[in-house]
Amino acid sequence: MLSIGEFSRATALTVKTLRHYHERGVLVPTHVEPGSGYRYYDEVAIERAGVIKALRELEFSLDDIGQILSECADDADALQYLAKKREAIAARMAHLRSIAAALESVIRTENDAKAMNDTEFEIEDKTIAPVLIAGIRIRGRFEQCKDVFKQLGRAFGFGLAGKPGMLIYDEEYKQQDADFEPFFPVKKSKKTASEIHVRELPGGRALCLVHRGPYDRIASAYGRLLGEARQRRLVAIAPSREVYLKGPGMLFAGNPEKYLTEVQIFVRDGE
Repeated sequence: MLSIGEFSRATALTVKTLRHYHERGVLVPTHVEPGSGYRYYDEVAIERAGVIKALRELEFSLDDIGQILSECADDADALQYLAKKREAIAARMAHLRSIAAALESVIRTENDAKAMNDTEFEIEDKTIAPVLIAGIRIRGRFEQCKDVFKQLGRAFGFGLAGKPGMLIYDEEYKQQDADFEPFFPVKKSKKTASEIHVRELPGGRALCLVHRGPYDRIASAYGRLLGEARQRRLVAIAPSREVYLKGPGMLFAGNPEKYLTEVQIFVRDGE
């Protein structure tokens, strides 16, 4: 039989690891000398050590390995465990891909925002494309939109497909009883809570201006857009939209002076 040091060299497992495996009961020495506690291993233990190493490389836990060793004599016996591990890895890979996509979206948004913060914005006459959205229309204070965005995020998760926005149905400013609808573009419709309305938001012609700064100063952007519409003899169509290009981040609230919000006022030709 081999001493623990010799067995360590024969199996490429450290003595510390062998002692841990002994304590966990997955690789018990063939003989432990009374008194001294010296551990000795035979050839069968070498084969068992090889199985343990292979299973650890496949990321099986020691508990799983102990169960496999107690119930299986060859690969065929272990098929159900191998299949279960494959399914778990596939699910984790899908989850990691989703996380990577979310991180990529945040990184792209922040890089775009950095570039935009060096830009002087002017009014643009755009054609806005239709978009599938999920929204919740409420009456109250605009500060409530934060909770609505959280609810939509929980409902759709990685099904979100763009920057958050808000539809504002009032044609005048209201502080307490505003009629508005926070929304997210989504990839596809799904069954959700009854208050969440999933639909295609129509597009159209809009005068747009990016506002840089806190939300409580956004009125100046509306003033410029409405003035431009009057000058061009255009009629504003409710609801107006706000698209939050850069706001509080995933980790930090950030500097409100660097928030970027595109205000969109849809218009038609006047009579």
